[in-house]
Amino acid sequence: MNQFAATYKQYIESGIGKNSLLFVEFENLNEQSKKIEELEFEEALKMENTKNIIPFDSNRVVLNSIHFDCNYINASWLESHQFIATINPTKETHLDFLQMKYQTEASMVIMLTTRKEKAKILNGISNREISLKNTLAGKEHSFTQCISPIWNEDGTVLDSNTNIVSRIVKQKRDFPNKPFIIHCEDGITKTGILMTVVNTVEELNFRNSINIFNVVKNLLRQRMKIVPTLACYTTCYSLMNEYCSIHL
Repeated sequence: MNQFAATYKQYIESGIGKNSLLFVEFENLNEQSKKIEELEFEEALKMENTKNIIPFDSNRVVLNSIHFDCNYINASWLESHQFIATINPTKETHLDFLQMKYQTEASMVIMLTTRKEKAKILNGISNREISLKNTLAGKEHSFTQCISPIWNEDGTVLDSNTNIVSRIVKQKRDFPNKPFIIHCEDGITKTGILMTVVNTVEELNFRNSINIFNVVKNLLRQRMKIVPTLACYTTCYSLMNEYCSIHL
């Protein structure tokens, strides 16, 4: 869209200093996010590798407590149960993570990682089909695991590539009632960027408009501190600009 391209150019030309358009917009989001009530899960946080990001009680994923001592996992439903944003599993939470995949019947699980991290995972495999079977119930659930290694350590994009966005949008059409699980080390940085771009593309497709500020504002109501830095927020704009230049 010509209007967004012009806006993006204006934002980039203004820089990222304290008087820049991007900085002012991002600070406005920060002020609004501070007004959102933060909930405490002291016992659950002892198990996690992220100590200050916890889901809101109103939209947290609740595990089937019949088979678990605790129904808590650091995961948030987003966009009316279309997505789940969560942190990478640890040794302590690995079974909880598997339970979440199984009970939510997710169609795709997307791990957002750096190239350095990916070298240690699956011997470099980017995609694979996985099946989880409940032998007691005799039920099986299959999903696609996708690893996206296009990220820098700070969550910004190393290799600007919007293929993962296009893939999610397509799979959403093919499996409209199956959620996506998106996870990274803190559940807000890389995950927040990807969710912002996907939701903005959806808005573009359905309403022919682009408003990244409103998309992030809406996500902040669903998971605290999502898109946590100005660098991440700027990356949302640059990825959306690239998507428009390729697909429009």
